[in-house]
Amino acid sequence: EDMFRENVNIVSEALPSAMSIEVYMTESLKQVVKMLSNFKEDSRGKIQLGSEKALYINFTYVMGSLTIKTKQIYLTKGSTGFVITCTASRDGHSKFLKKFNEVTGTFRFE
Repeated sequence: EDMFRENVNIVSEALPSAMSIEVYMTESLKQVVKMLSNFKEDSRGKIQLGSEKALYINFTYVMGSLTIKTKQIYLTKGSTGFVITCTASRDGHSKFLKKFNEVTGTFRFE
């Protein structure tokens, strides 16, 4: 039985100045790696969300007795950074991947 509640979160933050997605992701990941136990990167690359260019990273980490699989998508617009985080247990991730892609595919700047 999957004991983890799968979720999608969107966080926006004011940046000190306009910066590229690459710089924003690199700086953000420095903090992520410090906060998570047994962080292990699986893959990363470029992605298109509607008309927006973005970067993504897939990684796992350990929380208690669970291995968590996460996809984070990074975007910037002016001096605002956005991170979309899709999280599931490692065993349940493939079951929710289609839903995660549907949800993240609706992201738009209005």
